[in-house]
Amino acid sequence: STPTDVDIYTLKGDYTQPLGKAKLDLGFKVSYVITDNTFTFWDVVNNVDVKNLDRSNQFTFKENINAAYVNYGKRLTPKVNLQAGLRLEQTNSKGQLTSAKPQNDDEVTRNYIDVFPSASVSMNLNPKNMLNVSATRRIDRPSYQQLNPFENKLDELTYQKGNAFLKPQYTNKLDLAHTYKFKYTTTFSFSRTRDFFTQIMDTTETNRTFITQKNLAKQEVMSLNIGAPLQIKKGWNAYLNANVNRSFYKADFGEGRIIDLAAIGYTFYGQSTYALSKNATAEISGFYNGPFIWGGTFKSKPMGGLDLGVSQKLFNDRGSLKVTLSDILGTLRFKGSSTFGGINTTVGSNWEARQLRFTFSYRFGSNEVKSSRQRKTGSEDESRRSSGGGGGIGNK
Repeated sequence: STPTDVDIYTLKGDYTQPLGKAKLDLGFKVSYVITDNTFTFWDVVNNVDVKNLDRSNQFTFKENINAAYVNYGKRLTPKVNLQAGLRLEQTNSKGQLTSAKPQNDDEVTRNYIDVFPSASVSMNLNPKNMLNVSATRRIDRPSYQQLNPFENKLDELTYQKGNAFLKPQYTNKLDLAHTYKFKYTTTFSFSRTRDFFTQIMDTTETNRTFITQKNLAKQEVMSLNIGAPLQIKKGWNAYLNANVNRSFYKADFGEGRIIDLAAIGYTFYGQSTYALSKNATAEISGFYNGPFIWGGTFKSKPMGGLDLGVSQKLFNDRGSLKVTLSDILGTLRFKGSSTFGGINTTVGSNWEARQLRFTFSYRFGSNEVKSSRQRKTGSEDESRRSSGGGGGIGNK
């Protein structure tokens, strides 16, 4: 059994002050998180449940983040807008593993302060062309489970464990975006990430393989993205997107355990909708990924998918029925290979992607009533990290 308790406490405040043609935003956020992950493993001996002390543990993690930010925006000229911001964060954390089997990472304490600047300039070059330049620095933190150092035995040769020494990753990013006629977009991006965290397979003991988390020294990604909505004819619309990128990953964990990978990848996405009648619409969408590097360590094979759908409005537009068939070609599969620490790993994953869905919705009440606005609680990042995904609050 693996009960997990996650308590999240947040306090957040924001203030906006207009300053003529400028605007000043100030704010703060305080978060406090306590996670308690208890893993209990039972053996059955003579039809009696006996607790296995070697495979049971309790991992507690406490984290306090204090943050304050200031943003300043001003229209410099009728065609030029400026945005600049600064965020200061103080982080205090402590992870503690309690188990019958001692480990060298049973308690890890961290205290650090970070500064995250951001700036952007947008320019209306003429009525048809707009240019935007932005630079940001952000932080992404590991999920709470990724920090749990307990060894979970998958089979006689393979174990899975987190890494209590896993550090946050820091990303500096530069974007240059051009918009034509308010709909055609071209974006060039460059990002450099320090301490990029990812999952790898490693051998730290003879005949034992560990699936664990590590920080890679560096990740660099350069990309060009182009998006274009199209109206083929009345009632027939489409959207096309193409992305070409070069990614680079580098890390040195000692002899035979070096990561030095680079690849040029590309992705194509398309969506088309066609009005079958006044109340019926057909839709087709699909994507294709060329070979790429996944997680900094795996060289993946190409993959893609194609979906179809038909929707019908009912009851004077109050109701709708939608039928969708996803992954109709059965091509949504991941295949990749990795070589690290003397281990050659090949991975294949198949999702239950081919699905036939029927969706019916009906809207009650008056059409004039506005829908309620979704408000942020201030704990979105912490909630995401508690569910397994890394998070960061380096940017407002």
